Amino acid sequence: MEKVEEYSLLSMHEQHSLGHWFSLPLDNMITIIGVSSRMRTREAEIIAAKEDAAHKISIFYGIEGNIETTISTGSNTMDFSHVPVTELTYDLEINKYIDNLLFDPELDVFLAGDAVFVRFKYPAQVQRLNYYPSISRRRPVWANNREMPSFENYYVAVGYAQNQRYLRTTYFRAVQNAVVQMINNLYSSLVILEVDNQGQKAASTMHSVSTGKLNGFQVIEYWVDPQTKAVWSLAIARKD
Repeated sequence: MEKVEEYSLLSMHEQHSLGHWFSLPLDNMITIIGVSSRMRTREAEIIAAKEDAAHKISIFYGIEGNIETTISTGSNTMDFSHVPVTELTYDLEINKYIDNLLFDPELDVFLAGDAVFVRFKYPAQVQRLNYYPSISRRRPVWANNREMPSFENYYVAVGYAQNQRYLRTTYFRAVQNAVVQMINNLYSSLVILEVDNQGQKAASTMHSVSTGKLNGFQVIEYWVDPQTKAVWSLAIARKD
């Protein structure tokens, strides 16, 4: 297992060869991986990657979530449903962030088969984390919600997204799902349980609601399953 201490010096090509993207904060700089679909020109791809990164910077400055889940079981074994409804709200006026995005065209751009990845830096009031990822070809332990790193003054959560039609969508859903997981972990849910005892087996419906806001939310590492192309995201948010 390889311990990566100078992750910020690894090119995007080197990171891809390891199966990981690192986006840890530096002193007064956050790191964001912007993703674009392939387009006719490199300029258009960079613009799209900047827009994707700007959305993630906006989330860093505050995102609110309302997650409602209804779980129903019936009298028959196959009568089961799990219906989540998620509403995430953040500032969609992203143009104010784009001009301050920094990247090195030689080190910070990687062309995949159907996507372009760009590693951006953005000035913000953050500190470097005392975290040095350990890399192997296998799935990292944190992707199984085991042995997740802990950081003083930060919450930690893991997001997951199945491979979507576009890689850009897969990565952004992994970010959003980490937000959902963190809000579910942090905020008490209102649970209403309804039980119908008619019939040989009781039927039940449970409805839960989690509502909260996160500040300083960042994804600090991604891992991609080489077979399924599913994406896991390791995320932090400030304890305000």
